[in-house]
Amino acid sequence: MAIRRKLSDGAKAKLASELTEETLEDAIQSASIIEERSIGLVQFIERYKKLTALPPMKIESFQAGDLFEKMEQLFKEELRAKGISLKRTPQCNIELEGDRQMLEQVLINLIKNALDAMGSHEDPEIELSCYKDSNNHICLAVGDNGEGIPKDKLEQVFVPFFTTREEGSGIGLSLCRQIIRLHDGQIRMDSSPRKGTNVIIRFPA
Repeated sequence: MAIRRKLSDGAKAKLASELTEETLEDAIQSASIIEERSIGLVQFIERYKKLTALPPMKIESFQAGDLFEKMEQLFKEELRAKGISLKRTPQCNIELEGDRQMLEQVLINLIKNALDAMGSHEDPEIELSCYKDSNNHICLAVGDNGEGIPKDKLEQVFVPFFTTREEGSGIGLSLCRQIIRLHDGQIRMDSSPRKGTNVIIRFPA
């Protein structure tokens, strides 16, 4: 629109004699900026596609509790070192149909985020839970009582490359959503500053 305003008078193009050298230079600079941003956008999309390329899914049946048990073992030392307690639904026998490795990666990313969110909380705690909601959807949840996320940033957490941490890549949650969508599921985050965060994954009934 800016370039059009410089080169036209309303709906009618200006004559060459009416265009000043400054106007033409401004129009050329504006066009260069648009070209540069277009190239940047294409590169952004290609970079994202490479970073989030996923292998074909290997579907199998397994219990949700198996995932939780593996996470407990995987993070045992780090949890102990940081004084963070981990609670999980005991004997979670809900049967899942999906790619075990992909869903493990989702939980790993969510638990890492929870660990980073603890800050200096006096009684840090992470909770893994599984249940069926009122519509019989299978739900997995990762909750923490950490710092929480402000409402204005909560809507952006699944956007590629958006991060609330200086050292974060902004890929983790976006990748989680991509994996859950491959399983025809949904993922959402509820959070409040100083009250903690709860991420809920819901699979179709």
